[in-house]
Amino acid sequence: MREPAVSFFGPISRHEALFFFCVVVNTCSLNMLMQTPYFCAAPEGASPSTLTSKALSSRLVILIGGHTGSGTTLARAILDAHPDIRCRIESMGMHKILQLYRDVHELDVAAVRLEGAGIPRRLINRASRAFLAEIFAERENGSSSSAKYLCYKGPLLPDMSALSALLPKSKFIFMLRDVRAVAHSVVNGLNISHLLIARVWNKLVKMTVEDCSLLANRCMIVFYEKLVGDPSTQMKEVLRFLDIPWHDNVLRHHETIGSEVFLSEMEPSTDQVKKPINTESLDTWRTSIPPAILEQIWEECDMLKELGYPKYTADSIASNLTV
Repeated sequence: MREPAVSFFGPISRHEALFFFCVVVNTCSLNMLMQTPYFCAAPEGASPSTLTSKALSSRLVILIGGHTGSGTTLARAILDAHPDIRCRIESMGMHKILQLYRDVHELDVAAVRLEGAGIPRRLINRASRAFLAEIFAERENGSSSSAKYLCYKGPLLPDMSALSALLPKSKFIFMLRDVRAVAHSVVNGLNISHLLIARVWNKLVKMTVEDCSLLANRCMIVFYEKLVGDPSTQMKEVLRFLDIPWHDNVLRHHETIGSEVFLSEMEPSTDQVKKPINTESLDTWRTSIPPAILEQIWEECDMLKELGYPKYTADSIASNLTV
């Protein structure tokens, strides 16, 4: 089997990795839009929420992120099954709006030009907080009662610094999964090289581990393999990290679809998420990716070894994984 052409032959920079990550996310989103217009939408008719930016700043907001194909939709559905947590379907627009916030705070030329036009940073900050408040308020509008804890799942890595500043009470959960399984999942729907996905994953995981460590007790890395292998233990750790009481619903999210959990038929992983938590897809990559490519991925992706993933087998790997 021949791999599609790889456009990056040398080391990938942080900006290149983020750029390609966004390309993959947006391409997957476009594919979903072309496949079907159907949504499992939240119920209508509830009273509008009046969430303000000040109130949002004082509430716990759970932010779920990770590379495409790492189990972020499953993690979102599991948490959404908890009656005190509200995530709802992913909105792809948040990180696009936050681009302006990032530009103002990371690019001096952008800040100077906006200041010259009478738009200071403090105005962008207020506008960004107000936008986030509207996003979360709209998510509350589809329910009969307000949730104690708000939640959002999306491509968070480019927005970590912005969201951590705009939402001071927020906590991040980043999903990590074997790059070979991630590559198999992504390439299965797109004409992209397994090796290119692996190289980008390697860089993004390094960035995630570094950025997560900077947030200290506000960030937790969750291994997909641990989550599906021992969901009870893993979810107890997650809820302990979030300081949220335990609820058995998190072990049976599939039974709450349509009442607590809402899915979009546009997301490629929806069919899998409708099932009970399972280990069916842990090692399907072993028979789908050519051996020569698997060998090259193992040689190039040092984070596989650093995180404790084995070279060939997926048996009993969860106990070896660590950050």
